[in-house]
Amino acid sequence: MQTLSLTAVILININIMLGAGLFINTTELAHRAGALSWLAYGLVGFLMLPLILSIAQLVRMYPQDGFYGYATKEFNPLVGFVSTWTYFISKLASATLTAHAAATLMYALVPALQIVKPVCISASILLLFGLLNLYNIRTGSMIQRFFIIAKIILISFVVLAGFMWFNPAHMTSIHMLWEGLPSCAPLVLFATLGFEAACSLSSKIENPSVNGPRAIIISFLSVIGVYCIYQFFAYNMMGESMYQLTGYQDFFASLATMISPAMSQKIVGLLYCALAASTLGGTYGILYSNMWNIHTLARHNHIAYAGTLMRLNRHAIPMGCVMAEVAICLTYLWVSSGMPLPLQQIAAMGSSFTYFISVCALVAAKKKRFVDFSWVIVLCGLINCFMLAALCVVYVLRGGHATLYVFAGLFIMGISMFLATKKASDYNPKP
Repeated sequence: MQTLSLTAVILININIMLGAGLFINTTELAHRAGALSWLAYGLVGFLMLPLILSIAQLVRMYPQDGFYGYATKEFNPLVGFVSTWTYFISKLASATLTAHAAATLMYALVPALQIVKPVCISASILLLFGLLNLYNIRTGSMIQRFFIIAKIILISFVVLAGFMWFNPAHMTSIHMLWEGLPSCAPLVLFATLGFEAACSLSSKIENPSVNGPRAIIISFLSVIGVYCIYQFFAYNMMGESMYQLTGYQDFFASLATMISPAMSQKIVGLLYCALAASTLGGTYGILYSNMWNIHTLARHNHIAYAGTLMRLNRHAIPMGCVMAEVAICLTYLWVSSGMPLPLQQIAAMGSSFTYFISVCALVAAKKKRFVDFSWVIVLCGLINCFMLAALCVVYVLRGGHATLYVFAGLFIMGISMFLATKKASDYNPKP
């Protein structure tokens, strides 16, 4: 069986985390916290660290079956199913969101595409990535590297431009508002989700009890560092002119003009291409890792058509799982029409719920037997989960979109499948 190296898993985690959120936040964070906007990433990263360490500890303890294994071993199969199923269906909302964001950029860049709607482009991207996911793990790792390179090019471009137009006076601006930092937290939190992809892939990782935790911690710290550096230089080269920019598109347009007014249109086009590729990397990374969550549930015979979902193609990829992912993404896309807010709500709410169950499993493990892990970190990890959950509730209450009903319907369908298959399987995992 092919396995993933530590480097490959780190790349997958980074590909999911280092997505559109970083670029979309460029101007919004500057509006809220000015010259201190870069610090928002560092503070949230520090506050999230106990949760990261708690999830890493769970991977170390239970390197197989991911979220399902954590909850099942400490509680029961129903809790394990709910944790995994919720994460599976909610994470696909995030994949849909990033695919549509990339499609919107492509729609603006390529005049020939304007004869079709962006939603149709998004659907094509999801179908294409579904096909690409049918190839073997090593092929997937090569695709991950391509998307990582696109992200590195775009971020490096901004950082190098920041060096060229570095202005210390911009960092002493009166708009360095400490009181603006708390309002940055929700934006930053949603941009940091995705570190847990190694949990979904733990059974495919070389030496998972060692490399799984390393991948989570290394990727999280690396991404937080990149976020801080990017935002620092992005604000520094623009200074207070950031307050006149209405979105990240304006930021890249202004950057292109600073570099060469005569070639600004061509430079903007290149930057948008890199931005679209960076966004697509998040979509591919989610579909690439998330299929193994439903495969785990099928292997334990907790869902309908488990045999079909378990069946592997000649590249050892579960075709049925990939098809299920694409079908759910297309449903989200059709109902939401690509609107970002409901898709963000679903992705954040589902992930935070799974985090909470997983950290509760770590608490149960600590109480039942000796686990060489600090109670302080575990309790702080629970506080992190409550923070995420509270933010998600606030965002959901602002919603009311039909996409939330799709999520609720999928959740109920999952519970119904579990109850229907429970007696037949009697929790006898298939090999």
